[in-house]
Amino acid sequence: MDEVRVFPSAPADSAPAALAAELRRTCADKGFSPYLLVDASRSPATRFVIETMTDHALCLFDGEAFDDLAEVAPWLVPLTLDARDDVYDWFMAEGYGNDWGVFVLAGAEARKVKTTLKRSLKVVDEDGNELYFKYYRPSVFNTYLPAMEPDQASFILRGIEQVWAEDPDDPARLRRYAIREGTLRRADLGLTVEGET
Repeated sequence: MDEVRVFPSAPADSAPAALAAELRRTCADKGFSPYLLVDASRSPATRFVIETMTDHALCLFDGEAFDDLAEVAPWLVPLTLDARDDVYDWFMAEGYGNDWGVFVLAGAEARKVKTTLKRSLKVVDEDGNELYFKYYRPSVFNTYLPAMEPDQASFILRGIEQVWAEDPDDPARLRRYAIREGTLRRADLGLTVEGET
């Protein structure tokens, strides 16, 4: 991966407001839709909270896996990023900075995005065991994606325009990943809060 550049956000009155504004701007400029991909295993209340706040959340697990594991499964939540986006506000208050999930920028049809994200849920280890791959945790995403071969990273991100993951060392910074010309690119976003230096 090339050298990482950091771009500052437009100033806002808080880090969540700066992030929401950057997500809105990027999605509007590029014609993407914003989603939150959250790991319900990080908090026992996650599924209940998400299902209470929106009718549009999609569990990445289906069938028997949904029946058995929905409380600890990854959930895809379309975001509106307006003043009434309760899921975004809840995530920023409870989960951001705690390795709960990543932001996904993709097409407007949530079911297609879900299908795209599902293909990377399982991996096979060197002994032939099939395992769940929790790539939707920022700590996993930030570690494994840059270490992958270009074709592997392209497979993970195929059909996804960008993934934004919290930086584990700096809560005011997000790592933004995309595949461009077959190569993984990273350009970080520094959240600018008015009055802070």
